[in-house]
Amino acid sequence: MLSVIILSQGEAAPLARTISALVPAIAEGLVGDGHVLADKAMPPVEAVVDAAGCELHVGSLRASLASALAKARGNVVLLLPAGAVPESGWWLEVSDHLRRHATESQAVFAYGSTASGPFARFGERLAAAFRQMAGRPSPRQGLIIRREMVPPLRNDTQFPPRPVGRFTVLRSASMGSSGQ
Repeated sequence: MLSVIILSQGEAAPLARTISALVPAIAEGLVGDGHVLADKAMPPVEAVVDAAGCELHVGSLRASLASALAKARGNVVLLLPAGAVPESGWWLEVSDHLRRHATESQAVFAYGSTASGPFARFGERLAAAFRQMAGRPSPRQGLIIRREMVPPLRNDTQFPPRPVGRFTVLRSASMGSSGQ
């Protein structure tokens, strides 16, 4: 079972988009619980969290991440910033990855953009190649990792934490607006 931890930036719409992409994985039984991190309680975010049946963790990023990890029911966590939307069918690839790499389950989604047109696709591929060569995925690519292997946050703005060592780049992309 996978636990999902989402960092909210205080806006309800991006959080709702990310949570809605998780619904098929919940229905398939891959995702068992959800946690939302926020630096302060805000009524629009609280309403989305409540409607989705997630648990809200309020406080500094480090403290709320520690709290969410302690309460996560799954051995593996998916860490995503609000607004990142894994593309349709992502849960099938993640499930397969977890089955094949039970002890080494550190992975990120492929880099994707919601921008359209040929230049957008070229830019998407160029950014993906650069990030893969540098070994530094974009935060919106998320991180799938065993709960006990989550690296400490380097600062309170880097979420999810960068993978340490080797990680797999999945075929499924995590989409976000070009500004993310």
